[in-house]
Amino acid sequence: MYHGTGKKNDMNRNKQYKKYSIYGILVVLLFTSAVVITNYVIDKQTLVPMTKLKVGLIDGSVKASLPQFYDTKVISKNFVSNATQVDEEHGTAVAYTIMKHSPLAKVDTLYSASVMENGFVSQDKLLQALNWFEEKHVSLINISLNMPRPTKEIKNKLTQLTKNGAVIVLSMGNNNYFKNEPLKIKGVVQVGTQKEYAVVEKIKPIQSIDLSGAKKKYEGISFNTARQTGRYVSEWYSYKNIRLP
Repeated sequence: MYHGTGKKNDMNRNKQYKKYSIYGILVVLLFTSAVVITNYVIDKQTLVPMTKLKVGLIDGSVKASLPQFYDTKVISKNFVSNATQVDEEHGTAVAYTIMKHSPLAKVDTLYSASVMENGFVSQDKLLQALNWFEEKHVSLINISLNMPRPTKEIKNKLTQLTKNGAVIVLSMGNNNYFKNEPLKIKGVVQVGTQKEYAVVEKIKPIQSIDLSGAKKKYEGISFNTARQTGRYVSEWYSYKNIRLP
């Protein structure tokens, strides 16, 4: 009797083990599938991997002689002949804002394309700057200026840069002048105050520096855009990729 009961118990236990084993296998398969699908979605839709980060700024010129830039190699190229001190102050303040808001890492090298004249930039100069960045393989580009309405050539160049793996952080201006024409280019992160844009910000004072190196607060989507670029610098140093919104 004892042996008979023991065999019956063993059979019951074996059935239970098989039952739990099947459940366990199903759970593992479901979890693995979820992870694979999630990673696929992230990799294919939101993450831009970069083996090397090169930061570029299209703006006014940067006053690289200031002590705030001593640890950063600024590689500059001037595309204009009538830039003003106001243009230079804007470029300098935007550059410092990028660095200030990348707390996890410093910007070792900054490519600076000076295209601004009296606060504006022509389509031709912008295209020249984008071509230069393509030659230098710049992978993270900040554009914080009153950008002209993009021509077909500019759109094609932005598309080509993003296909090459670059991320472009683009200010949509304080007046949202492209409100009815958002650039639907994957890899171009538009920063503005309207819900149509990838990064929606409120315009508030952001502290940076002026041409003397003194602290100064600035308002405008230009500086929100630079802050977003700084965040991407930190993100890259942590994960070696940039997650698009």
